[in-house]
Amino acid sequence: MFGKMDWTLYPSRGFAMILQEIGEKLGPDELYRIGYENGIMNGEEILKASGVKLKGGWISLQIVLALLDFIGYGNVKFVKSELKNDGHHHFIIHVVNNPIVEHAKEMYGEKSLVCYFIAGLFSGHGEIELGVKKMRI
Repeated sequence: MFGKMDWTLYPSRGFAMILQEIGEKLGPDELYRIGYENGIMNGEEILKASGVKLKGGWISLQIVLALLDFIGYGNVKFVKSELKNDGHHHFIIHVVNNPIVEHAKEMYGEKSLVCYFIAGLFSGHGEIELGVKKMRI
C-alpha cells in the first residue's frame, strides 16, 4: 500500500484527548457515529489502495485483522458474534495494543469515551471489509 495511499503519523495521546473532548461535548453516540463514518471511509480507501478483493469468510477476516494491526489499530480478537432481532450483527471484540485506547485508559480511566469512537471505527471497517451489513461492535 505504500506509494498508493497517504499516511500521517498522529500522536496517540493527542488523538485520545481530542476524542475525549468530542465525546464530552457531543455525547458517546455522536462519537460512535464519527468513528463509524471514519471506518467506512478508511475501509474503502484501504481496499482501493491495496487492491485486495475480499469475499467474506475466515480468510477475509484474517486479512482484515492483519491490516488493522499493521496500520496501528491494535491486535483484534473476535470474542462473540450474533444476529440480534433488530437486524444488526453484534460483535464483542477485544483490542490489545491500540495506543489511542491505552492513553485514554491512562488519562481518563473509567470516564474514557474513546472506546465509543473505536467501536464505531471497527463497525465501519467491518461493514466495508467483511461485507457485514448493520454491524455493531
